[in-house]
Amino acid sequence: MAQFNYVHNLTMRLLLFAVLVSLFAAVGFSSCTTVLDEAELSYQEQIVLSAVLTVGDTVRNIHVMRSAPPLGRIDYAQHGLPDAKVTLLLDGSPVATRRQTVLPAIGAQGLNPDKRTFFEAPSVIVRTGQRYDIIVEWSGKRITASTVIPAAPTVVGYQVMDVLTNSGNLWRYLQAVVRPRNGEAYSVFAESFFITPRNPNPSPSFAEDPAAVQNPLAPADTMQVRSLVSLGSSSPQDTTRYFARAVAYDAPFAAYSQSLRNGSTFVRWNVQGDGIGIFVGAAVGERRAVPYR
Repeated sequence: MAQFNYVHNLTMRLLLFAVLVSLFAAVGFSSCTTVLDEAELSYQEQIVLSAVLTVGDTVRNIHVMRSAPPLGRIDYAQHGLPDAKVTLLLDGSPVATRRQTVLPAIGAQGLNPDKRTFFEAPSVIVRTGQRYDIIVEWSGKRITASTVIPAAPTVVGYQVMDVLTNSGNLWRYLQAVVRPRNGEAYSVFAESFFITPRNPNPSPSFAEDPAAVQNPLAPADTMQVRSLVSLGSSSPQDTTRYFARAVAYDAPFAAYSQSLRNGSTFVRWNVQGDGIGIFVGAAVGERRAVPYR
């Protein structure tokens, strides 16, 4: 279950950061010419939705909150919406949802979500090929989103590769070669372990770069996705180990993650209506050790 938690936790952190980006973009732009107070800034309260439905897991961790004024402090507990009406459809048929009983381990400093504003359908297991539609209603506002659950990616192979940049910097990547399918985006989770005599049982460090979708104008049998990983130590007494999992997402996740990681002030959500957010399916491949040299 750890891999499912990591998929959600990473996306949750990205989404909450993206909320900040979208709210403060107007402030940053305006500050180039004049200083505005909150009353002068245009603000419309919105619903914010975050969910990654992962194959093999139950439907859970559907997070609903409201946005905050541009100059206000976001308190993820105070801005939760436990009274939101959440309607979930599986292949067109209603699925009973409830407020979640256990708060997911977000694992990011400064985030304080309220477990009453997470929703779940604990009797439903996410399967490849299912279509989920969601409607969230609150205070006269309404948002919708939909996703199709992908299959686990077909991996041709993994490798760790070092790239020397023109400026002389050495970058290390963990690369996955996958066989792409229409309507899907791909990324690779990288786990790095740096084992030293003082720390023989280290905790892993995780990395994932933006998901990529195959260019329909340049179809290919395979595509490469990479994550930047740490170089580790060069000491002969130390050992570096890498593990990888390729992940398939419903295609809208690529536009979302790329717009966010590229620093765009216009994050590309797949939520429609009176709100913003991301609602996508995912399938995680098997964890594999990746030899280095």
